[in-house]
Amino acid sequence: MPELPVLRARLSMLVCAMLLCQAVPARAHKSMPVPLAFWGGFATDVSSCQRMVGTAAALCGRTVWRARDRCLAAQLSGGTCDMTATDGVVSQAHVDALNAVDAQCAGDQPSTLSFASTFEIETDVDTFCQTLETAAVSAVYGPAVRSGIGVDDETVLRCTAAAARASTKLLRFAFSLRCRALDRVASVDLSPTQKTSAITTSTARIAHAQALLRGRLVAICPENDFVSVYGQGTAAFLTLIGKRADCLGGAAYVQDAVLCPAAVCGNGMQEAGEQCDDGNLVDGDGCHHDCTRE
Repeated sequence: MPELPVLRARLSMLVCAMLLCQAVPARAHKSMPVPLAFWGGFATDVSSCQRMVGTAAALCGRTVWRARDRCLAAQLSGGTCDMTATDGVVSQAHVDALNAVDAQCAGDQPSTLSFASTFEIETDVDTFCQTLETAAVSAVYGPAVRSGIGVDDETVLRCTAAAARASTKLLRFAFSLRCRALDRVASVDLSPTQKTSAITTSTARIAHAQALLRGRLVAICPENDFVSVYGQGTAAFLTLIGKRADCLGGAAYVQDAVLCPAAVCGNGMQEAGEQCDDGNLVDGDGCHHDCTRE
């Protein structure tokens, strides 16, 4: 197996190629989110369009993350990754998502959902898929490509693999819950209290899933080891990953109850508007304290 410095250099180039070393775009739609109390209860054809928007965005995000995860995991363990094939999977996932939206949404359905047009929906879905890829890759694999981690090779490999598995499961579960709750609000004539209850229930279930996954993660990578590698605890890390479901809600559903949190420089996840985020606010290490590249 190659020495860790070699792996870091290889992974660093691979991550940079994947993320293009550029700032992450913000959400696309121009419309202000509609208050949840006044959003939803759409006609069948409109709610079907909305369901497809959420499903397409979530599927694209999961597919792209799995492809990048497999590639980076192979590199980290000393194997190889067919970047051309991986890029092809990523590109096709974007195309499939846009085609699915285009096939389901037409006429005045987008405007009823508070999107300017079908093109704006597609742009939002595409942007979400790209930002999810960047956020997940940077949060999970970022520490493995940085120098000065201060732990042995086995710990880095073990903790990164465990974090990747937990992230995959949490993203799948959280996306499903958020889509299910928002799709119900979109398709059924609910009272404001019932709408809020649907969102609150999904939030509680995501938090429960995070707690279960944290237990499994700590069993493989004890808390002290995780903090040594990632610079933060397992609970904070999984909360960051879980919030990607709120970004899905903010991108695919124009409502104000489930929105992507604002980017936080220094949390170890490259988010909208950031060129990098290495988990600290120290200059001179390639990532400036304001999360721009040095």
